[in-house]
This record gives sequence, structure tokens and C-alpha cells, in this order.
Amino acid sequence: MNYEKYTNLLNSIKNFLKLIKKHYPKIVLLIIIITIGGYSLFITKKNDELEKIRIQLNDTINGNYQDINRLKNNLDSLQIEYDSLIDEYDNVLELDKYLESIALRESSGDQWSVNRYGMLGLYQFNPKTLNYLGINEEKYNYLNNISIQNYAMITYLKYNKKKLNKYIDEYNGKTFKGIYITTSGILAGAHLTGAGGVMEFFDNSGKYKQKDANDIHVSEYIAQFSGYDVSLIN
Repeated sequence: MNYEKYTNLLNSIKNFLKLIKKHYPKIVLLIIIITIGGYSLFITKKNDELEKIRIQLNDTINGNYQDINRLKNNLDSLQIEYDSLIDEYDNVLELDKYLESIALRESSGDQWSVNRYGMLGLYQFNPKTLNYLGINEEKYNYLNNISIQNYAMITYLKYNKKKLNKYIDEYNGKTFKGIYITTSGILAGAHLTGAGGVMEFFDNSGKYKQKDANDIHVSEYIAQFSGYDVSLIN
């Protein structure tokens, strides 16, 4: 056997161990530094990855918030539109009730009614008034056409409202001669006697008649048809 070779090897190992023992604290410190450095690099890398994830999450959350806000704004707009449609629908129903009430008083709701004075239809219009409104009773087959009769009534209400705006502004919501005055009552009174009868009721000037051909006083209509919402009449 080559004892010299093994002896040299053992001596080298022995010298290496002595060297390690001599410099053990430094070696341990070096290992710790290398380990900490490597761990720091690992932590830094993980922190960078976590930061990227955090940024992505924030972007996602912010995007979701924007989507939610968009949806909320759309929902709010739809709610406003819905409320507006409901209000408009309620106004239409109220106007229908108003027209129906006047038709019942005028003709008992009979679209073919013609009274002894020649007044026509649901609302007992004078043919001269219809012509003034641009409605030819024969051309439009007036008595057989409820739509035209309603159109005539609404047109006449609009016409009288313009003529009586001064009185509406002054007396609407007030009590006059013991009667609570509203726009709907004033317009109903104007349908009975014309706008002049309503003016006479308030002014008492002696210029116009306050009663119709059936001796019904304008104040009766002003009182009976008070309180309806006729805001669609403009």
C-alpha cells in the first residue's frame, strides 16, 4: 500500500480542519452573510411580485368601482326616467278623469248627443266653436269620432288657458266668493260660458254673461271641477 500517499492526505485534512477551526467565526459569519444576502434577494423578489399583484388588484378594484359607479349612474338615470314616466302617466290619468267628468256633466257621456240648441257630442260643442277651432264636423264625422271630440276639447282648454292666464295666476289656490279657485275649475267654467263668463265672474264688469243657455251659472262649474291636475294643458 502507498502509506505515504494516505499520510499526506490525512495531513492535508488535518491542516484544513485546523484552518477551519482557526477561522470558524469568520466562516460562520460569511455563511450567515451569504445566507442573509440570498434571503434578502429572495424577499426583495417576492416583495416585487407582491407589489405587482397589489397593483393589479388595485387596478381591478378601481375598474370594478368604475363599473359599479357607471351602473349606479345608469340606474339613477333609469329611476329618474321611470319616476318621470310615472308622473306623466299619473297626469294623463288625471286629465282623462277631468275630461270624463265634464263629458258626464255635459252629455251623460254620450258621444252622439245633440241637445235642443244643436250642441254636439260628449262636450256639447257649438258647431261655430268647432269651426273656430278648425274642426269641420261633417268632414271629420264628428259625432262618430271620439278622438276628434277629445282633440276639440283639449284644443279649447288650451285656447281658454291662454286667454285666462291672468286670472289663473291671480286666483289659483285662493277662495273667491266662497269658492276655492283652481285652474281646472276656471277652464271648466270657460267651457260652459266661454272665457268671457269667467272674466265676468271675477271682474263683475257687466260685459259678459255668467250663465249658459240652460241658465247654469259659471260658478257652478268652477266649483264642481275644482282640484283636478290639468298641468298637461299648456
